[in-house]
Amino acid sequence: MANVTNVGLIQCSDSAKPYRLDSKNESNNFHIKKVMAHAGSSYTSFYPGAEFVQDKNDILHDGSIDLVIISSPGAEGMSIVTEALGAGKSVRIL
Repeated sequence: MANVTNVGLIQCSDSAKPYRLDSKNESNNFHIKKVMAHAGSSYTSFYPGAEFVQDKNDILHDGSIDLVIISSPGAEGMSIVTEALGAGKSVRIL
């Protein structure tokens, strides 16, 4: 069985569309474990079972998260990229 990569998703914009995953929040051995999205977003319906957090540090300092996906970064998002890399995370920018 392949290893599953735990993912933290940081949503930097209200306008970005969420990923579509199966009912277990998994796709191709990637598991969305934590999500930070803007208040009032409808992301909870897209990621059932994921933990929703208000602070990026809940994702960046979680030792079980291997990959941080940063969606729709602007100037704020690019500083999060630097922080995530500094925390030893792999980063994907969308």
